[in-house]
Amino acid sequence: LLLLLLLPSSSNSSSCPCSVFCLSLSLFSAVFVMRCDLIAIPPLSQLFRSPRISTMTSALPKQIAVVREHHRESCTDAVYVPQKRAIISGSTDKQILVCLRRDNGQYWPSVSVDAPAAITCMHHHNPTSTLFVGLASGAIVEYEVADDMNALTERKTFQAHTGRVNEIIFDPERNFILSCSADNSVTLSSTVSHGKRLASISLTAACLIMQYDCSSQTVFVGDFHGDINVLGIEDNKFKRKTDPLQGHQGSVQSLLWVPQKKWLFSGSFDKRIILWDIGGKKGDTYEFHGHKMKVRSLTYIDRMDVLISVGDDLIITWDLSVEHEVTPEWNEGDKCEICGGLFFWNMKEMWSKKSFSVKRQHHCRRCGKAVCDDCSKFRSTYPIMGFEELVRICDACKKDVQSSNLTPLAKHFPFTGRFERVRYHLETDTVIVALKNGNIKLLSMKPVLDHSKQGTSSIATSMTTTTTTPTSSVETVSKQSLTAVVDMTTKSASDDEDEDDIFDAIANAEDDLKF
Repeated sequence: LLLLLLLPSSSNSSSCPCSVFCLSLSLFSAVFVMRCDLIAIPPLSQLFRSPRISTMTSALPKQIAVVREHHRESCTDAVYVPQKRAIISGSTDKQILVCLRRDNGQYWPSVSVDAPAAITCMHHHNPTSTLFVGLASGAIVEYEVADDMNALTERKTFQAHTGRVNEIIFDPERNFILSCSADNSVTLSSTVSHGKRLASISLTAACLIMQYDCSSQTVFVGDFHGDINVLGIEDNKFKRKTDPLQGHQGSVQSLLWVPQKKWLFSGSFDKRIILWDIGGKKGDTYEFHGHKMKVRSLTYIDRMDVLISVGDDLIITWDLSVEHEVTPEWNEGDKCEICGGLFFWNMKEMWSKKSFSVKRQHHCRRCGKAVCDDCSKFRSTYPIMGFEELVRICDACKKDVQSSNLTPLAKHFPFTGRFERVRYHLETDTVIVALKNGNIKLLSMKPVLDHSKQGTSSIATSMTTTTTTPTSSVETVSKQSLTAVVDMTTKSASDDEDEDDIFDAIANAEDDLKF
């Protein structure tokens, strides 16, 4: 319409070249606007991302029950008690609910108790019928749960922290509880008498998650900076056992300790999973890459030797029966380790050689060498090292990767929803999900596990490649099934996969407000 207003008002305006141009442009704009809702325009984040391998399967967790509209605000935690056919949940509305399963299969509240502050986490110990509830105020309230699950009786309150309580662990043999908080502290409190605080240690960042090994009294604490602190308990006092485990570039939101193998799994907002081989005492780490969003929960199924990871986008099962390769450390240098080309920041050597270079530093995912883009145009999956999607491979490793077995060792299952916490019940293979809308979902993982037993080779793998033309149009190349490697010789030299996508960084920024 604005262009039409620019048309000359003279009688011979139709013959004016400017009038013809404006009229044509106006008609084209009108048609384009009317057709915009019919054109499939991909988001910008897809235009700049590298091709990925998709191993999505059709199996889904089976929904057992949904508890709806009982919490007025976000449900922050939920515990499943199958022996009593009950669900215990807490919310930011300060309400603790105990819902029992009725004859029609639905769960309805039988107990409702108001806590002193918003509920942030819970820990239920079924043998002693004890429930510990962490609050946003930093306090922890202990309740006695009736045998018929129809009553909650408050026993005592622990003044453990000054900030939000993020995790609680109960040791019934030693009669104490461990708790970590957003106030950067880990606290040890006695459950005898009035709940005396026995010890406390302050760390460098907000403590988000915690795991505990009873036999060695070792505490693993994941923090907001991405570190994993390793603490020991001696004479009811904390003692650092080693320097923090560093490997994540985002907040550690999930930890899993497997005592029989002495493995520690960690999942982070950087979308990676790291296996720390604590029992090997060699400092070996194994990485698993497959999630495209934050990793929220980890569970290990010993009978199947399978790791289950839950993220904001997917549920992935990882086959650990196959021996994986150790993740190499990334080298840093001033020049490419293959061709010797100088990186752009090496100004001193460029001045001495009277040369100029704009090469950027990249890293081969298989060997960890610092290489330039010209020497690492090859892309491939490498499942034996946990890379289930296309990653950068240098020319020196190209032949070895092409000749290796690239059969996927992970299976991807769709899983979406805005949830606060996910808990896995090993005895029943059941997942309970506390949602931000106040609802609770109870899901059976048996369809997922049954599908995982069939073997990863049955997955139909496909690849979709997108290229950007000079006119900014997007062309999608047809899918090529069962393809695991691709030569990226036509890929732009400005690509840098060593850094997070800016769109992913924007999506993750909202989590900073939570802590």
